[in-house]
Amino acid sequence: MDWRVTVVGLTAAPARCTNHRRRKPGVAHVLRLFAVLAVMAVAVVACRDRPPTQSLTVIKVSANVCYTGGGPTCICFPGSVGTYPNCSLGESPPLVTGDSVGVFCKPHALVRGDTVSCLIYTGRRTRFTVTSRLARDPSPSPTFVVRGGRDTTRSGQDTVYVAGDTARWRGPAVVSSRLTIRVKWTDSMGLTHSPSASDAFTVTPRVLPEYAIVNPPKVFGDSVNPRYMTPYPFHKTVDANGADSVDSNGIPIPPVATYGFFVAATVFHQLLQPGRYAEEVGSGPNASIWWFRRFPPLVDSTQVWIHPALKGGGAVALARFWYGQQDGGTVRETFPHDTSILHDTITKPDILVRHVCDTADVRQLKSLVEGHEGTGTAARSHYSILSSTVAGAGLKAAMESSFVQVDLGRLHNVIGELVVRVIDSYNSTTGTFEQPEMDRIFGKIGKGALASDLGAIHCRIRFDSSSVGTIVPLSPL
Repeated sequence: MDWRVTVVGLTAAPARCTNHRRRKPGVAHVLRLFAVLAVMAVAVVACRDRPPTQSLTVIKVSANVCYTGGGPTCICFPGSVGTYPNCSLGESPPLVTGDSVGVFCKPHALVRGDTVSCLIYTGRRTRFTVTSRLARDPSPSPTFVVRGGRDTTRSGQDTVYVAGDTARWRGPAVVSSRLTIRVKWTDSMGLTHSPSASDAFTVTPRVLPEYAIVNPPKVFGDSVNPRYMTPYPFHKTVDANGADSVDSNGIPIPPVATYGFFVAATVFHQLLQPGRYAEEVGSGPNASIWWFRRFPPLVDSTQVWIHPALKGGGAVALARFWYGQQDGGTVRETFPHDTSILHDTITKPDILVRHVCDTADVRQLKSLVEGHEGTGTAARSHYSILSSTVAGAGLKAAMESSFVQVDLGRLHNVIGELVVRVIDSYNSTTGTFEQPEMDRIFGKIGKGALASDLGAIHCRIRFDSSSVGTIVPLSPL
């Protein structure tokens, strides 16, 4: 059947399927082509999937071909690919002749999760079986090998394909792969042929919005968090055995104040349970590979705890006691002389009288602490550091490129390492942020302090050492 006709931009070159009876085209035949455009397109694809010994000339499809299929809008006609008006018949199958075999994966370029169908063609019109299917990482050091083995029926017998048939290895594509297929047939002379062929497909990651921390933290200001605070806002730290914590020189760490605390640990909880969201490919060239079809949620729920002492104490007796100590009186502080001045040989330290904070200063301190933790207007805070760390970590992109074969436990390890890296980055950044912030708010105190180091509150906090509680040290997250 030879024909040439243009239908609203559809141009068909001479095509020939060997199983069609030759017939001279007439006017009525051309008119029938207009009426059965969809059927014609399906027939064209059927010819394409036949072994190339039954040849078909490539059909050219213009962008303005409109096929409605009975619907209200234009779509690409059946058998073509793309989105109207960008329609095409896609790639052509391999040319196989003689005693050879060809494997053709379509499409060759996929987005992760798309279905790939690898077609197996033989050069002889004869019955054949598929004896080996192998897919592997195309890199020099393969990270996976999928052995599809023989193509068998449910009863375990070899699937026998009839003359001119096409075998398929089909399934979700999650990682770029190179395939090697081997088939077997016996010719009319009784000789067995076992040729092989290869093809490859490329998988690109999905374009995904990254994880983000955007919700403001939930604020707790009327109670004491028992893990991070003591009823009196000053505490000392002890180790698991109850002994005082010491610094790197073995000197006990003096009591410290915790007026606020930023809690971010729950943010990453779901990310550390990848088994609930990963999926194993069940068929095709990527069978037995685990990947993330969907992603664990990042729980956008941070917390800021502000010690109730900064609000007057509320129902916490020791917090009220501390608040009452901030009476606006005076306190004596000792400062060493500036030893950087070479001619200064006086060793007697300076003793200065400082102003103790009053209730107005405590209100200012509360505002500074809120800003430091992330609930105020400060440009930089624990909350902003966490938000920027998560946004720049590329966690979801890293998970999109992650996969393991067979062993889901390895995927747990991969994701765990990613999350730990993000937490370490946050802790490192807050570590360099914390001390300068304390000096900015309270002024330098102790070694290296100067008489002029007043801090933003311009007063000193009074505390009672007998009221200091203890907590076990905790990591920032």
